[in-house]
Amino acid sequence: MPLYKNTSLDIQVEMNSLVIESYSKVFEQIISSLINNSIIHGFDDINTGVINIRFIEKETSYELIYSDNGKGITEDTKAKIFEPFYTTKRAKGTGLGMFIIYNVIKEKLNGNIQIKPSEDGLVFMITWPKHI
Repeated sequence: MPLYKNTSLDIQVEMNSLVIESYSKVFEQIISSLINNSIIHGFDDINTGVINIRFIEKETSYELIYSDNGKGITEDTKAKIFEPFYTTKRAKGTGLGMFIIYNVIKEKLNGNIQIKPSEDGLVFMITWPKHI
């Protein structure tokens, strides 16, 4: 992750002893895209901060809770974030990252992604069934 190398961000991952049998490349794509978005948008002009990635196993599903303590997003951006070609920084991307993440979660994982309220930064909650 070239963008990450130029920051002082602390990325914390909590999984306990969880083993998920699924599409490893899908999770790599989701997590790397979320981290890149945090760096480009949430920590723009901020070199320090925290990104938390937490995996939780439920009875019939899994949850991935991704959060950062960056700038957060406006209500307008929240309403449009999963639309194709929507971006707040055209010079740094195509606006397809979150659209692709949304579709990969829906189609490959049969899951869901939501933006949860946060007093500081941004929280994404991704859920998908255990048996996909």
